[in-house]
Amino acid sequence: MVKKSDVFLINEEEAKQFSGLSDVSAAAQVFLEMGPSVVVVKMGSKGSYVAQDGKNTIVPAFQVDKLVDPTGAGDSFAGGFMGYI
Repeated sequence: MVKKSDVFLINEEEAKQFSGLSDVSAAAQVFLEMGPSVVVVKMGSKGSYVAQDGKNTIVPAFQVDKLVDPTGAGDSFAGGFMGYI
């Protein structure tokens, strides 16, 4: 399925487990080599790591003053991201 995807979106822990690597950027490279043109690794409060054909960047998380409940925040981010593109 990864090979057939244009965009591969995964969270940090899954990326580390699936790739067998502890470094997010190295894990993203592994996924890029599987076929997607863009890999997004969600890193919770640290933001997201976006990798694509030699252009890698960290997109910081939006900071809030009062955090109520982060449950599902990553899934909400993924839904908004995929809905936008």
